[in-house]
Amino acid sequence: MDEKPLPPNWEKRIDARTGWPYFVDHSNQQTQWEDPRLQKAVTTQDSTDGNINIPINVQEGLKSNQARATISSQCDNSNLSMNGSIQQTPNALKNPPKQGVSSALNTISSIKEDAESFHAQIESFTTVKASQEYKYLEEMMERNLCKLDTIDAAGDEKIRTERREVVRYIQQCLDQLELKAFANETNVTSKDS
Repeated sequence: MDEKPLPPNWEKRIDARTGWPYFVDHSNQQTQWEDPRLQKAVTTQDSTDGNINIPINVQEGLKSNQARATISSQCDNSNLSMNGSIQQTPNALKNPPKQGVSSALNTISSIKEDAESFHAQIESFTTVKASQEYKYLEEMMERNLCKLDTIDAAGDEKIRTERREVVRYIQQCLDQLELKAFANETNVTSKDS
């Protein structure tokens, strides 16, 4: 693709950390990973609602509003996958409905039960931090923390207290997972010596 020249005021550089090429648009003072020669970008308008509009590649035949992706600057409204595609989080997670006290406490209890099931796996963890098992357990526990973040205490002290206790429990589980991985790495290193 390098046979075609870059558009005016564009420059190709190499990221020092990853070794991947990226492109600098000097006119707009922006950078991007996608080669502008391959891109048919959707233009976006500046947003004043706290959202960041991101141009994405458009497949032929899509309307511009189908191709526009908006990622909120708030936590976890969408996930950017490794291949650069945007996976939207369901609206129910973006703006969780207000819960009653009993409903919030039930949700907290359900999250704790889920965390406890992963804690059993953490107890028997025998590999290192780079393993898929470690990454899976860490991800699942962090997802539970994110679920707890969606619960609105609405000023209720019981909800706050329960949520705080489950957050501490999950953080302790994550600490235990990290310590076990470190100990396992140390054992592997000492056996190799």
